[in-house]
Amino acid sequence: MLQIRLLVSDNTDIIESIIKDTQILSLVTSLIQQPSKPSDPFLRLGKLECLWILSNCVYVEDNIAMQIFNEWDFKVAMNKLLQNDILDLQVLDLAFFSFGNITGTNSELRKKVLQEFKITEYLVSIIKNQQGWEPFFDNIIWITFNITEEKAKLPEPQAT
Repeated sequence: MLQIRLLVSDNTDIIESIIKDTQILSLVTSLIQQPSKPSDPFLRLGKLECLWILSNCVYVEDNIAMQIFNEWDFKVAMNKLLQNDILDLQVLDLAFFSFGNITGTNSELRKKVLQEFKITEYLVSIIKNQQGWEPFFDNIIWITFNITEEKAKLPEPQAT
């Protein structure tokens, strides 16, 4: 998983072929759905790598992010991850980073994320409790901005 994450981190062109030509995203979404086990630190590390892979993949282009959201068990995987790993702050931070990437530029994806996940409930809970989340506040503020801000489209420049 580390090698795949490094590959998609350094080469955004390869993400589309990974989606079309491999089952890597199926493996990624399958792994992040697994219930966490304190006795299995490798599962946790695998989930962290998978979340980085997912985050990089949904960041590239809106059509790719939409395809991942709709076709690769993204909704099921992320909902199970939020249920299974609610106390693992690092896993949740990377999950929120993925949500931040997928909601950054596309209104339709933003609405889908808000409909499918309890993002606002998690954010309110985190902000209320404030324990242990200090290192992740930048991410929390960023995702809050992304899910609440409807990006204004600037008019196309006119030729003079």
